Amino acid sequence: MIEIDAIENHTYTIGVVGNYLPRRCGIATFTYDLTEAMVRECGRGQRVFLAVMNDCAQGYNYPPRVNLEVQQDSPHAYTGLARILNSRCRVVNLQHEFGIFGGLEGE
Repeated sequence: MIEIDAIENHTYTIGVVGNYLPRRCGIATFTYDLTEAMVRECGRGQRVFLAVMNDCAQGYNYPPRVNLEVQQDSPHAYTGLARILNSRCRVVNLQHEFGIFGGLEGE
């Protein structure tokens, strides 16, 4: 996994935020399929930044494609993620479902 400081030195065409396999939920499966299709279709030179949401401290055994794991109950992590997405990604795909983001109803 890339550290936040290292990420900021790269430029990405697409940013993707959501759950991801092997986490078991429909959004994780959808985000996996969508990201794989984007990587396949965008071609060389188009970078996809993938940030995944963790609902447990130990995280999951994510594949190397995952750039950043975000603890859903850590406001500091959201600030770093927003900085990366705003400064380094041309477009962002943000998956939403209650329970992905921390707090009461994803506040």
